[in-house]
Amino acid sequence: MNLEQALNDYLRIRRSLGFRLQQQASSLRNFVAFLRTEGASHITTELALRWATQPAKAHPAAAASTSESGWAVQLGVFASRENAERLALEVRVKGFKASVSPVTSGSRKLYRVRVGPTADRAAAQELQGRLKAVGRPGGTVVPYS
Repeated sequence: MNLEQALNDYLRIRRSLGFRLQQQASSLRNFVAFLRTEGASHITTELALRWATQPAKAHPAAAASTSESGWAVQLGVFASRENAERLALEVRVKGFKASVSPVTSGSRKLYRVRVGPTADRAAAQELQGRLKAVGRPGGTVVPYS
């Protein structure tokens, strides 16, 4: 079985359990395409980390989302970009579209980690539930901008 077949089987099984996996499917397809360009026949931690830590413009779906609006699940705000990137990587590896964006609070530069965006608040709340199901509780649904 090749990676594309394995991905299609995985998505079929998860969807049969009630998960829509629209954004995740796009990210996973991008990951499989990356693996194909690397000549890989299986997934390794090294390849997964290399793909997940590429700049956003290397991921077509992530680059497209920079002009999107809607709703997201904010997982945290960090003083350290390294800590924010670590959390974003953790959820990307689980198939979610996570982003790290700098914000200023007073004179401090902080880094927020968000998953999404989704088209509406209800979809963000569903996303929040899926994050909780994979061990990432506590996110807050927020407007995405």
